[in-house]
Amino acid sequence: MSDNDDEVLLENIIMKFLYTDSKVRDKVIPYFKFSLFDDSDNVELLKFIKKFMTKYGKFPNVKETRLKLKNAEVFDHLREVLKIDISDYTTDVILGEIEKYIQQKSVMEVCFNIADRVTNEKMDEILSAPDEIREALAFSFDDNVGLDIFDEESEDDMYDHLHNTDYVVSTGLDSVDDLIEGGFHEKTLTLIMAETNMGKSLMMGSLAKNNAQQGKKVVYITCEMSEFKIGERIIANSFDISTKDIKKLTREKFSECFKRARANMAGKFIVKEYPTGVATISHIRNFIKELELKKKFIPDIIYIDYIGIMAATMNNKSDNTYTVQKRITEEVRRLAVELGIPIVSAIQTNRMGMGKDELDLTNTSDSIGTAFTADIIIAVTQSDELRNMLKFRWNIIKNRYGQNKVGVTIKVDYNKMRLSDDEVFNDNDNVPSANTTSKPVSNSKPKRAPVADKPSDTKPKNRRIIRSTPAKKADDTKPKIEY
Repeated sequence: MSDNDDEVLLENIIMKFLYTDSKVRDKVIPYFKFSLFDDSDNVELLKFIKKFMTKYGKFPNVKETRLKLKNAEVFDHLREVLKIDISDYTTDVILGEIEKYIQQKSVMEVCFNIADRVTNEKMDEILSAPDEIREALAFSFDDNVGLDIFDEESEDDMYDHLHNTDYVVSTGLDSVDDLIEGGFHEKTLTLIMAETNMGKSLMMGSLAKNNAQQGKKVVYITCEMSEFKIGERIIANSFDISTKDIKKLTREKFSECFKRARANMAGKFIVKEYPTGVATISHIRNFIKELELKKKFIPDIIYIDYIGIMAATMNNKSDNTYTVQKRITEEVRRLAVELGIPIVSAIQTNRMGMGKDELDLTNTSDSIGTAFTADIIIAVTQSDELRNMLKFRWNIIKNRYGQNKVGVTIKVDYNKMRLSDDEVFNDNDNVPSANTTSKPVSNSKPKRAPVADKPSDTKPKNRRIIRSTPAKKADDTKPKIEY
């Protein structure tokens, strides 16, 4: 028997199960489409079934098929199909075979589409091919029936969920952690929104360095600056030396500082550079796979600098800026869910947000769809008064892990590319802001993830800090700069 005959036999067996086994039918029907069948009679039957279900809201039985199906030859084919002996197939076995069958047919369909794009010179659409093949191979029937919240077996699961802090990556800033239940959460996308030249790369670099110092494996994707420029900032932060003075270190002194910083870095920090407007989520996903294969490196958190200058995996002629940016944001968040880790990125404000002391979601540049997709959005502003004080205002304007429209001030050291907590972070009455009437949310503090030592020289007073296994403390003696 040829491969084609085997496929037709399997098609016929599937069709018999559709008519005789409700469990198989209920699983399969939502995923079936005409292109999955090769036999013309089976294709016509499936078209009839889809049309009947649309009109009557139920699967047709044999008598209803005979009454409504106008093609007698197709019905004769169905009668022959119903004679097939399927007693050797259990429900689980046939569902497994159908799952493989759908995967195989879906991959073949993608390959045909790719060949068509090449033939018609639609090279810009080929970039989506890896994701399409990956999605086809990942097909499976979903056996998850959801969470029965008050079921007896759910009690332990709910308790563990409420007391699990491993899935949260601390920002390294106590004041910010308090506002978002401990830090960046798994399977989420956090966006830092600020006007151009505000220092979004500085902010993400400082947060990423904090994570690495906590023992996390950090991937930093840069679509704007070079890998070494990002590295320069991280080194200045870690050495506790300004970016200006770090270039004046002798080779010997640099090596001394490098070894000290490396000893204090409990985690890993990998930077990957892509040209502006080129990187798609497929590039990033493939890079993560390469890290796992070649370095056994699986990231705990990813930073993308930044989402607004990435490219969509696939574009349509009718796309505008809104749809493209929304699609990119959805693709990035999907990757966070796939990997089970947080992803942090940044977005620009629109022209209406330039120079404002308070931002909201309407100030999102390019696409409000970006704001709809993100889990947390931190709006960063800096009034003239705060600029003179070397501080930022961080307002939470979207928050799935706490209250919105609350904020803190964060200190910034531009020379060492570092953020740190402000002593007045939990007292909004003392924060210079356009909205001076805002009050703290609550005196109670949410449960927070373990955090490691912060790079700040001063810590907030009267604060109980919960720590995981601490990293080695940095030498308090600052290196003497040798020229």
